Amino acid sequence: MVTNCKITRYLLIFILLFSGGSRVSAAPIDEVDVSLGKLEKTLKSDIAAAQQQIDMLKPRIGSFTSEQTARLLIASAVSKIFSGDFDEALSALDKAETKVNTPQYLSQIYNYRATCLIGLRRYRDALLVMGRNLALLEKIDDPIEKRDSYFRIANLYDELEAYDEMGLYASRILDLADNQQDTKAHCYGIFLLAMSQNGRGMLKQAQEGFQNGLSYCAEHGYSLMVAMINKGMGDTARQLGDNLAAQRYFRTSLAQYQQFHFATEIVSTSALLAQVDLALGEVQEAEMMAANVLAADSSSSYMAARRDALKVMAEIAANRHDFAKAYDYQKQYLELNSKLFDESRVKALAYQAAHFSTNEREQELKLLNKERELLLTRGMLREKEHNNMVTFVTLLSVAIIMLAAFSYWGWQQKQRFMRLSRHDQLTGIYNRSTAQFMGDNQFVQAMSRDCHFSLMLFDLDNLKQLNDSFGFGCGDWALCRVVECVKASLSRHHIFARTGGAEFVVIMLDVDALDAMALAEQLRRSIADIDSHRSGHHFVITASFGVSSRTPDDLSLEPLINRADKALHQAKLSGRNRVCAAPEVTAEISDVEEVLSH
Repeated sequence: MVTNCKITRYLLIFILLFSGGSRVSAAPIDEVDVSLGKLEKTLKSDIAAAQQQIDMLKPRIGSFTSEQTARLLIASAVSKIFSGDFDEALSALDKAETKVNTPQYLSQIYNYRATCLIGLRRYRDALLVMGRNLALLEKIDDPIEKRDSYFRIANLYDELEAYDEMGLYASRILDLADNQQDTKAHCYGIFLLAMSQNGRGMLKQAQEGFQNGLSYCAEHGYSLMVAMINKGMGDTARQLGDNLAAQRYFRTSLAQYQQFHFATEIVSTSALLAQVDLALGEVQEAEMMAANVLAADSSSSYMAARRDALKVMAEIAANRHDFAKAYDYQKQYLELNSKLFDESRVKALAYQAAHFSTNEREQELKLLNKERELLLTRGMLREKEHNNMVTFVTLLSVAIIMLAAFSYWGWQQKQRFMRLSRHDQLTGIYNRSTAQFMGDNQFVQAMSRDCHFSLMLFDLDNLKQLNDSFGFGCGDWALCRVVECVKASLSRHHIFARTGGAEFVVIMLDVDALDAMALAEQLRRSIADIDSHRSGHHFVITASFGVSSRTPDDLSLEPLINRADKALHQAKLSGRNRVCAAPEVTAEISDVEEVLSH
């Protein structure tokens, strides 16, 4: 995954690099136009100075033309966006829209409105606004306006974590930049493409792209983009495990953002730096960075950064044995993490409800219709029969294309939600239905190959007492910690799933009864050795295990599950925190012991 706190991390960069106010002016240039031109240039480099100019111009707005009023309102919205006041920015943009109706101005207004809606996490509304902006592109031949719109689309896909589509529009930006010899757009296109590769886990390619972008943007003097790329380099290095390099890049990026007073990115980068400092053992620096993040505005724009800072503070407090603070930080961390998870679901629904590919297909169909009308006009001068045939073939082709496109889109959405439905939301491992399906497939393989096949069920002995004594947050921590502990001992070929509240299953192909029992005992000891201090409380976690293996009489997975469940029940009755085997496992162990004794 890419960085935390992505709310407007690229969109505000767009404002600094590409916002230039009006490119079309119908009125003669006067003193007000000159002042507005200076204001629009100042917005790119000094937001505080730009706000002072806005405050000086506002008392005179009554004497402005409609176009001049719209330009001032757009500049005011840009300033509000940069400070994170998205509601005020939306209000200014609504007023600006009533003053002008030219496509160029409307495109700017729609772009900035989408920025505000993304900042407010109103993703579906942002998609609708961008759809309106795409419709305006038919009336605009200006490649710069198209570049800006492609830029917004790429950022919106980034917010929705649709990195393939983000990379597609980054490539389109690069194509337009190369055709127009636009060095700013080329610099940002390289960066967007590298970030899309980072999001897709293509870390080496992303690292190479960032290196190229760093050289190119530094050469052309785009200092704010250099700061952005340094942050991206740091994030890639962190994911590759090179924390020293990540720390160097993050510190450089933070210093550069501070020069621009870029509040959103300062907080985001500080949260990342806190994590890296802690990983390197620099506890004081990590604590200072995390404290700076928590001291910032607690608005939704900083939610992800605050979550990561709380995690750092919880770990520091736990290491200092200040378990009360550690528990408080951990509790706040879990609350924010839950909110961010809910937000990811909102993004998925918004992306399903409205997306840009539909708008693009509509534009392509309109172009096809125009070409068809031209063919019909020419055909009427030739032959009526030929004209009817061309019309029929064209309409049929359009219908097939639309049907194929919508079928493919529906298949993609089905695959996306199938992936989400396969895993347990709390622990991240497979859920019961997925384990049942995969286990049945492996059981069929075992029968066809006549090989070993074992299954174990285990249940945490004291989860209810933990929930009653310390709360469900502590119980959730215990479940997640047990999953981490168990996964470390399992092979990637094993199927590990959560089947109920505190019950888990491990399905093992090509594992005999002896090895299954040995693995169960190893897992039992590992769980019992879990250190609970990091949860903010002191308690012991234990688990009871039931193990079964395939016999020639088994025709499905159910008999193994039933025998393992009975063995688990026997382990509970025998005092808990132990491993019990089904009868066929006990018999196999006895046979092995008898052979060894002879």
